[in-house]
Amino acid sequence: MTQISEQQLSSSWKLDLRSLAIFRIGLALTIIFNLATKFTQIATSYSDLGILPRTELIDRIIPPEYWSINLITGSVLGQQLIFIGAFIAAGLLLIGYRTKLATILCWIVLLSLQNRNPDLAVFSDSCLRLIAFWAIFLPLGGSYSCDLALSTSSNIPPQRVLSAGTVGFITQVCTLHLLFCRQLFADSEMSINFWLNVLVIGLIFLLWHNHGLRIVAIAYLILAQFFFGEFLSMAILSVAWLAFIPSLIWDVLARQVYSKEIEGLRINYDKDCGFCKKVVYLLRTFLILPNVPLLEAQGNPSVYADMEKYNSWVIESDRGKRYFKWYGIAYVVGISPVLFWLEPVLRIKPLMRLGNKIYEAIANNRRFMGNLTKPLLFRPQKIQPSSVSNIIAGFCLFLAIIGNLNLFFDYSDRIDNQYDRHIEQIVNILRLDLPTTKN
Repeated sequence: MTQISEQQLSSSWKLDLRSLAIFRIGLALTIIFNLATKFTQIATSYSDLGILPRTELIDRIIPPEYWSINLITGSVLGQQLIFIGAFIAAGLLLIGYRTKLATILCWIVLLSLQNRNPDLAVFSDSCLRLIAFWAIFLPLGGSYSCDLALSTSSNIPPQRVLSAGTVGFITQVCTLHLLFCRQLFADSEMSINFWLNVLVIGLIFLLWHNHGLRIVAIAYLILAQFFFGEFLSMAILSVAWLAFIPSLIWDVLARQVYSKEIEGLRINYDKDCGFCKKVVYLLRTFLILPNVPLLEAQGNPSVYADMEKYNSWVIESDRGKRYFKWYGIAYVVGISPVLFWLEPVLRIKPLMRLGNKIYEAIANNRRFMGNLTKPLLFRPQKIQPSSVSNIIAGFCLFLAIIGNLNLFFDYSDRIDNQYDRHIEQIVNILRLDLPTTKN
């Protein structure tokens, strides 16, 4: 019984790094879309010239713990600069560079926008804010990211992670989904639809040993969002369920895309060119060629001679054929499991000529290009959360549960003591409160 319980805990509460990467990309795109829709409303919604100047907001009866970086300035230009910073943070999250910091910045922006004008916050805004908060405790940069590409860690990262952050994230997503269903369906429909979703979510945890049925259950929860609710709400919750995709899916896909061309590929670069080294590491990651060797051309006299002759990196195929400049790019993209469909486009003759000219221009200005990539640093990457991170995530989960009990139960008659007020204050500061209405 103990062994089964441990296996069930491991399978039910662990998340695959590859699933988290897909979730990260979807989350970043959703945030960018959310910011883009609000950018056009800056003057009317977030500046002192609009419907809610800062002085009026401060005078309103709202929780005093609410804070917002948008309160720093009331000018339209100032708000635009804040939004531009938010777009940059979301872009960094998208490519997975300094992922933890980018996630924190995105959460701060989402929280600040809602606190700056609470009247505009709808169900989807609250979902996005809460999911972004729990994403802070997840290793979103553990796969398909710049952080992974430039990692100097020698240890092979685990495929799946279990932490207080994963428990908090899973709990939050399940709660939001059920809350969405409860608020969506009328009373006459709720007894069937709501409890059906409760059953499906329960099956995800109970069917820890049956990957096939778990996949069906997760697919149902993802697809269910496309049939109900407004666009952004269903997009956010659908993206969140992507993090639950089991490892079996990725393992099967990895076997399907395996080829001798990938196994025999060799990428040789100039070790004296910092720009070149970073580019090949990034290409290997984003073209999903994780086991392809990246070799210093100087280590092989024949390869080094070709590098000097053509002023280019040297791509070696499984048959020993060598490709240079743009031809090398086209070849590597052509055997990528995800971007292979771009190869015919890259081989169009006018584009090939243009690509070679661009490549030559970069090759002749390596020092300048190296300065552009200086912010991209090789550094160790830590996948497993620290003890401090687990403690903070566990404490936040406790606060979220206690602070939102009144949403699901009649908790209005609880004793209004100092302990309850402290919890409410922290919940308000972190905005861990659940949405109460769906607009």
